[in-house]
Amino acid sequence: LVPALTLVRIECDKYPARHSPGLMPRVVTSGCRVAAFTTNGSGSNAAPLWQVSLPARCTDNSEEPCMCYCGAGVCASPPAVGGGAAFVVACNRDGVVLLGFSLRTGEPLWKPQLLSRFPGGDHAINPPPAPIVSEKYGLVLVGVSASLLGRNASIQARDVKTGAQQWGLPVGGHNCTSTRWEAAGALSSTGDLFFLWDNFAVRAVRAATGAEAWTSKLTNVGARIPSIGAGVVNGKAALLILATRGQRTCGALVTSGGYLICAVAEESGSELSCVAAPTSLPPAAALPPVAVSGDLWIHGETSEPPIQHTVVRAVKGSAAKSVMFL
Repeated sequence: LVPALTLVRIECDKYPARHSPGLMPRVVTSGCRVAAFTTNGSGSNAAPLWQVSLPARCTDNSEEPCMCYCGAGVCASPPAVGGGAAFVVACNRDGVVLLGFSLRTGEPLWKPQLLSRFPGGDHAINPPPAPIVSEKYGLVLVGVSASLLGRNASIQARDVKTGAQQWGLPVGGHNCTSTRWEAAGALSSTGDLFFLWDNFAVRAVRAATGAEAWTSKLTNVGARIPSIGAGVVNGKAALLILATRGQRTCGALVTSGGYLICAVAEESGSELSCVAAPTSLPPAAALPPVAVSGDLWIHGETSEPPIQHTVVRAVKGSAAKSVMFL
């Protein structure tokens, strides 16, 4: 049996490299691993359960998985847990791969599944987004791009038992430098729909098949992809999205002047309410909004250095005005 609570994370050993006068000090990663810990609940200590090595560098003569190279250092996706398994997006010498492990023992569920090949010998990529596990349909949903510029991005649904691809969809708009693809997407409250970010809009597809259910008429400009929150609005399960009615361009992410927070119905994508966020910052500064009670919506913003600060605001969806901030 899997213990009451199992936590899985990526760990890396780092050490300072030899420092050269006049240059910034570097930190070198010597090795990484997928590590699982077990705990019996709040207040108890986490005990090591298992760990699987992920070398910091891929070898030229091996298809074994390793960490990805993400420009400034090595990376892999945050692990996703579900259905008695843990899933991580990492790399090998050929491209980006999906790894699956038994949550109880750490044993591989299947051989590494190649998601996308590196283009033209360039092995640098953006940090892979966290997979999403659909226990209802036995799928792990993965956001994939083997390019540092976010080109040829796609969403793939893989069978949790075999790693085989069940469906896949190309997605656009991931080449904006201000976007952060932190999760492949999000599941609806029923688990039947999967929400993804494509060409500056939110798309809903059937989680089981990838068939399209609806797409937003508004332009989603959230810098986190998808920059959506969840809640109940007007008695309906709803998504909260950062939006604009302007052009679908990368420039919309970093243009100051504010943005909209809109509630759309999960099942249909129909607009339930839309308010102007009480801010002049660009959408790239925003955090995903959340409905906490009826029409009370919480959202946050983080300004850029050198004067960096975070503001948390609550807005009334019906009144279109700020009611508090921290």
